[in-house]
Amino acid sequence: MKLLYKPEIDGLRALAVLSVIVYHSDFIFNNIKILKGGFLGVDIFFTISGYLITSILLKEYSKNKKISLINFYERRIRRILPALLIVILTTSFLSILILLPESLYKFAKTILFSISFLTNMYFWKSQTVYGAEESFLSPLLHTWSLSVEEQFYIFYPVLIILTLTFFKRKFVLIIVTIFFFSIILSILGNYYVPSFNFFMLPTRVWEFIAGGMISYYENKNRLLKINNSYISLIGLIMIVFSILYFNNELDHPSLFTIIPVAGTCLIIYSLNFKSNIINKILSNKIFVNIGLISYSLYLWHFPLFSLSKHLGFYDYNVVKILIIFLTFLLSIISFKYIEKYFRNKKNKFFKVSLFIMFVSFILVSFSIKIIQENGYEKRLTKNLSQFQINFLNQKKDTPINLLNKNKKHEIKLDNVIVLGNSHGFDLYASLSNNKYFKKKYNFHLLQGQIQCLEESIKKRNKVCVRFLQFKHREQFKKRLENYYKSDVVIIKTRWSDNDVKKLNSLIKYIKNDNKKVIIFSSNPEFNFEKIHIKEFDFQNILKSILYKNSDYIDRFIIKNNRMPNNEELIQINKKYYNSLKMSIMKKDKMIKEISELNKVKYFDFKSLICNYEKNSCFDLTKSYKKIYTDQSGHLSSDASKYTANQIYQMNLIN
Repeated sequence: MKLLYKPEIDGLRALAVLSVIVYHSDFIFNNIKILKGGFLGVDIFFTISGYLITSILLKEYSKNKKISLINFYERRIRRILPALLIVILTTSFLSILILLPESLYKFAKTILFSISFLTNMYFWKSQTVYGAEESFLSPLLHTWSLSVEEQFYIFYPVLIILTLTFFKRKFVLIIVTIFFFSIILSILGNYYVPSFNFFMLPTRVWEFIAGGMISYYENKNRLLKINNSYISLIGLIMIVFSILYFNNELDHPSLFTIIPVAGTCLIIYSLNFKSNIINKILSNKIFVNIGLISYSLYLWHFPLFSLSKHLGFYDYNVVKILIIFLTFLLSIISFKYIEKYFRNKKNKFFKVSLFIMFVSFILVSFSIKIIQENGYEKRLTKNLSQFQINFLNQKKDTPINLLNKNKKHEIKLDNVIVLGNSHGFDLYASLSNNKYFKKKYNFHLLQGQIQCLEESIKKRNKVCVRFLQFKHREQFKKRLENYYKSDVVIIKTRWSDNDVKKLNSLIKYIKNDNKKVIIFSSNPEFNFEKIHIKEFDFQNILKSILYKNSDYIDRFIIKNNRMPNNEELIQINKKYYNSLKMSIMKKDKMIKEISELNKVKYFDFKSLICNYEKNSCFDLTKSYKKIYTDQSGHLSSDASKYTANQIYQMNLIN
């Protein structure tokens, strides 16, 4: 069912897609990120989609007294799949040239989920934090929103048909109930399962329905006539305010998300009345033309940005501008020769389906082969010596390997519990496996986010994990019981801003439980120097990318194919020290102050690895093995053994 064309809708799409592109461009001026709330462009898209889809369905029902699901899904397939598949296919060819084996392996998995419209589930399950630097290394991260839309398209028409057929008089009641249920779920989800909350449809569906309700009352001619100049102006202010001042630390979606969603609804609402200055701006040819190619813009921009990050060129503003220009060029071509071609009803749906199945078959075959070959490691290893391979592979030697040995020991008493995330897990693994500590203590772990652990401890059954799966919830509840039996509580985590904010209250509560509290600082984390574009070897792309993504000791090994001598090691250690993240140091200073205020023991964990007097942070253990396994502050098992011995010798827990 064709709707009356409203160019302002395309103007809104332009505003949304430009916000997302600028946000992902990560332009920073005077240490301020431009459009730090630009990710909310996706929420604007969701609201527009809810409005348009509801309008199409209700108009068809009003005219024919029925809705054809076949026609609806055909239109969606023509609109979405061909362009998406071409972008994924192009990205796949580039990825096999650019991505390191581990990244290519993960990329192959995302292809399978993308063409199944389950990418949001993949990123939720993998606990991806949208907005984190590492998340932007996944070239298909942006397809999570397409998966949410497609899932909405699958269930929503069926809901509309069933409601209009059997509960027509209660249509508004049912839709509004789903709206409020979804928004309440998103509020609770922020606290309990933030990753699920961000990526999954149940906590997003209210955004679509918000637009859908405008369409419903528009279809019924029940819109109140208000001065639309004020309505559209307020709507635009709400959107612009959100994009400028919100950031990725915002609880999202949440009550705050109502602001850009409501702003979008107000502008759409105003389109039913006399035109005003805001509507004229949005219906400007430039905005409309950008809106027309907005789907292609959204599809192309993120893989280009992501691959340029892997190449190490993303830090140059000139490169970012060139990528945006290339994005527009590809999007114009894509819109003209792919989108318009496949949406044209003159092209039989059978042919469209054959094209989709053929390209999907290629992508599935490609993905399965990549997964089977473990990301085609030979592409990289053929350019490295066995010594280099063995040294670099030490990143797989994580503290989890220590726990396998610990399973043989019988646990009789509960003394010490470690609270925290993956950094807490690493400390727990190292302490519980230490031969000296094992004679005196039994260690337990309560793995969760510090910011919500207090309430979990208070209520005994409140879960504080990023996972929603039943097994993780049950595991958390079982581990929570160990807290009440423990005498000593160690708090060790990769501290977030919210963790620091909640620490004071958590310490007070634990002390009131008559337990000894020990606070550990952050692990050392570094901002490694970016390699200059001149250092990039285009004849050996993968090795250059490996070098760029490595820490200083790995870079030395890759470049020199040998261990450093003492003088070289001293210089490398100084590089680590000079690269310590200032944000980590500032948080640790606050954590120390909070600990001292509450008269609990604070331990600077970094001091085991960094010598502040000599301006040095070690990168190798005494046995010349790597200390760091990644760039997120995780230590190797060998380093963890060393730190556990040091902690014992310092008598920290007594």
